[in-house]
Amino acid sequence: MRHAANSLKVAVAAAMMAAAALAPGGAQAQDYPSQDIRFLCGFPAGSGADVLVYAKDDHTPASFTVLNFPVPDVEQAVEQLAARGVTFGHYENPPTDEKGIMRGGGPLIAWFTDPAGNVFSVIQES
Repeated sequence: MRHAANSLKVAVAAAMMAAAALAPGGAQAQDYPSQDIRFLCGFPAGSGADVLVYAKDDHTPASFTVLNFPVPDVEQAVEQLAARGVTFGHYENPPTDEKGIMRGGGPLIAWFTDPAGNVFSVIQES
């Protein structure tokens, strides 16, 4: 159960980082990178590496999922993230239900985007 809480915390943190990266008035970088740093998360995200998120003026979001967050319970993750203001996508192909969860043809998965249009998901751990 502790793993479940940590997975959900990482998903929530990533959604918050993505939103913070585009928020006006973020922290300013001194020398690196060449863009302003809007948010720096100094906790290990599972691999021991720090996560660095920054805004890019000419960013074009990908048309596919760029980051999946494995969670033990997609239903619970969707409910908790939605309660925090995360909006999940609804699609015809692959079909998603009223909560935005795809329930057929693979593990349960629900997609959402950050303010820049990057696609993330919570996906049921196997």
